[in-house]
Amino acid sequence: MMKTTLSVCFLFLSMLMYSQENFSVSGTIKDFSNGESIFGASVYLENTNNGTITNAYGFYSISAPKGTYNLVVSYLGYVTITKEIQLTKNQNVSFELEEDTTTLDEVVIMAEESEKANIRDPQMSVSVIKSETIKKNTCSFRGGRFSQVYSNATRSYK
Repeated sequence: MMKTTLSVCFLFLSMLMYSQENFSVSGTIKDFSNGESIFGASVYLENTNNGTITNAYGFYSISAPKGTYNLVVSYLGYVTITKEIQLTKNQNVSFELEEDTTTLDEVVIMAEESEKANIRDPQMSVSVIKSETIKKNTCSFRGGRFSQVYSNATRSYK
């Protein structure tokens, strides 16, 4: 009886492990025009939560259970590529992305004025001091010490 129970458990666990067998798809993403690696390209399996971005060498790797998937590669400024893959074994799939160029006939830039800006009159701090004030608050040196000194913060020291 014990042998039968252990055999059934072993059979069940082996089937469970086989059904969850994962395979990986990996490769590099490069620029078609110059062959340079593309860093930060998005690579994901469509309609799943499996995805990644390429590293500094343009390399990516994604693991998923056995099945058929659409592998999507995208990067800003490049044409997005979608390729159907059969994950039945580990695969190496590399891509070369082409630039996505669009010619614009007209570009319109609109902005709302949030605050009146007076560009003609620059805002600079100006201090006006009368000559009488300067004469009145001049420092005199008497016997080795200052009789009166004013700092920018208008503190007086004696």
